[in-house]
Amino acid sequence: VYSIDINDIQIFARDVAASINSHTTTMTEFKPEDVIPECDVVITGVPVAAYKMPTSLLKPGVVAVNFASVRNFEPEVKDVASIYVPSVGKVTVSMLQRNLLRLFNYQQ
Repeated sequence: VYSIDINDIQIFARDVAASINSHTTTMTEFKPEDVIPECDVVITGVPVAAYKMPTSLLKPGVVAVNFASVRNFEPEVKDVASIYVPSVGKVTVSMLQRNLLRLFNYQQ
């Protein structure tokens, strides 16, 4: 699993030698244009209306899920994606934000 944020790209992978609940995290020097075309599923969650996932980076047949409160995919995503979920419920987004805040507080 690639995790892309504003600063970097990390790879989350299952650690074969460890328990089923264990994974490794590796920082990479990849750029979004290096990894997005490889992905079968792309989930966006950028809470900024100006951000749009470039359709040109998406693999044909991709499953595209927008998990943000605003739409992060360009309208042309419908021509490329096999499944496109333009939005999830407002309660789902609210619960995600609440859980992220809880995780942050737990780390402190």
